Amino acid sequence: MGFSFDISQSGLLAARRGINVAQNNIANANTDGYARERLELAPNTTNSGATIDGQIGSGVVTKEVVRLVDELMLQQSRHEMGQTDYFSSMRQHLSNLESVFSETKEGSVSALLSQFYYAYEELAKYPEQHSYRLSLVGQAERLAEKFNSIQEKMSQMRSEVDQTIEVKRNKINELVDKIANVNDRIGKTGGGNANALMDERDRYINELSVYGGVVVEQSAEGKGIVNVRFGEALLVSGTRGNRLEMMEMNDGEIVLHTGSVTARVEGGSLAADLDFRNRSLPQYNDTLNLLVGDVIANVNGIHATGYGLDNTTGEPFFLGGNAGSIAVNTVLKQAPEKVATSSVAGAEGNNDIARQIASLRTSPTLNGGTTSPVAFYDGFSIQMASDLHIAKDNEKVHEAILLNVNEQKEAVQGVNTDEEMTNLMMFQQYYQANAKAISIIKESLDALMRMI
Repeated sequence: MGFSFDISQSGLLAARRGINVAQNNIANANTDGYARERLELAPNTTNSGATIDGQIGSGVVTKEVVRLVDELMLQQSRHEMGQTDYFSSMRQHLSNLESVFSETKEGSVSALLSQFYYAYEELAKYPEQHSYRLSLVGQAERLAEKFNSIQEKMSQMRSEVDQTIEVKRNKINELVDKIANVNDRIGKTGGGNANALMDERDRYINELSVYGGVVVEQSAEGKGIVNVRFGEALLVSGTRGNRLEMMEMNDGEIVLHTGSVTARVEGGSLAADLDFRNRSLPQYNDTLNLLVGDVIANVNGIHATGYGLDNTTGEPFFLGGNAGSIAVNTVLKQAPEKVATSSVAGAEGNNDIARQIASLRTSPTLNGGTTSPVAFYDGFSIQMASDLHIAKDNEKVHEAILLNVNEQKEAVQGVNTDEEMTNLMMFQQYYQANAKAISIIKESLDALMRMI
């Protein structure tokens, strides 16, 4: 067989490719979502055989350039990203809701509710005094306005969350189109290792996982092409993207779907938006209206049986039936002397009705007759604070888990520039050695030609 340039030439080619791979890794050391590449080398078996030359071999071949990715670790990272963003969004929603009630500030519901009953208690001491009646009506107006304000702000929160959901839905559809497009481009490479395209697709899938839990599975359309499920909905089917739609049900819930399949989203900021909007906010609203309805019903029930200074009777103290509609009876605001304090007509100093209404502050009228209005609201505000605290704690827990998972993920796919510099020098020496071998072969052939 004689001298062979092919063996060293294959080594030069492998060295050049090795240098290129190391260069690319170093260049992308700080690129978000980049997966480190590795050159896979193998002996050239083309001319293998029983002869001496066949036993020696015929050089090296570069099999492929592989992405170093741990799919299990990648999926865990996506899961934890979703969980972290879920509790982060839920914490933000609950924090905003807590600020609506302003329980840590002056003029909180708890304070205004107690002050209303205390105002009736003061009126019971001086039922014939006009100033105490004015004070009571003013205090009742402040309480009603507080409830009105809370209801209005909760409605605004619901509208804002609706807009947030719509914005995120549009962003998800953009990502779906991008993933499907990358799948199509990967398919057109002929099934090779389209590493840069796979990095791009992973970035889009990672971004999608922030909004909700995703499941990535191999597509039947070809090697390297994937399907992506979002909840139970198939958003990416190979090279085709399915749009995520939004609709409001008869019960007021917002539902996301693709065609006839409901996307039951779990984890992610969008899941938190949906959970808060469809469940948490209505529950808080219902609890608040339960309290307001109880206050209205019990105060009105007693007040309607009493008599004012002008012997007016049968007037309700409050109008409306919930936090959004509660208001002090206009008749009482215009003529405070009609506020009922007496249980007997014409008894100006009688305070039976006033004392009965004042006692409602501690009367167990809620939770099946076991909890007073003030205690009920205190429990409500404690529950709200507890929910916020739980969301904060869970956010911190999942942030720590995500940090740990990402460190493990980066240990596999992240670029270590020191390691790549070592590889660069190794392939440089590898290249020089093969070039030296070719130079020796050339010198040997030149010497042989001079001998002829």
